[in-house]
Amino acid sequence: TDTYGKGQLMTLVVPDNFSDLKDLPLPVITAIRKEFCSKLPLYLECGKNVGLFLYDNDTFCVYPYDYLNEGPQVCRIHIKGDVKGLRNLVDNFCMPTLVRTVEKKHWNDGGVEKESIYEIESKPDLFQFFKIER
Repeated sequence: TDTYGKGQLMTLVVPDNFSDLKDLPLPVITAIRKEFCSKLPLYLECGKNVGLFLYDNDTFCVYPYDYLNEGPQVCRIHIKGDVKGLRNLVDNFCMPTLVRTVEKKHWNDGGVEKESIYEIESKPDLFQFFKIER
């Protein structure tokens, strides 16, 4: 990503068959997700075929697609900013925090980004809804 004035230019080289993106290693998929979600309140760190749907009220849905019977997988939810908790809206359970605050310094400014990380088990074809409590 390069900064030009008030905008950014992002270059991503993809395979000829863009569906092969799902076969990239986990750290690469996570880096792409993090960059594409840079203006959003959260991003996912998990394997392939997991969708994220955000609402405008700090609520979101995680949906893993069933692909070749892969089964459940661990998914880490990285939430930016100050967070008191993450509530599972299906059973009203407050998720335990894996890491409360990760402070990251950015190379282009002196600011510090706060981040809370939560871990869930995502199961194929199961919609999971969450509410960020700030």
